Amino acid sequence: MVAAIEAFSLQRGSNGVSLRTLNEQQLGVSRNLLYQRFGSKADLWRAAVDWAFRPLVEYLETATTNRPIR
Repeated sequence: MVAAIEAFSLQRGSNGVSLRTLNEQQLGVSRNLLYQRFGSKADLWRAAVDWAFRPLVEYLETATTNRPIR
């Protein structure tokens, strides 16, 4: 996921990244494996963003559930 986040953020977003380039140069896995696991480049992007922001979302959820309502 780190390689996907770096590729999407450093190479003009998801439009600047192809799965062929991503898998051959950065992930070292076959394009077929990426399609089997994620289905599409858009789904890989969503999974990468979810993965990257999960700690922040969990922190915010904890902060709001442990905070008394005024």
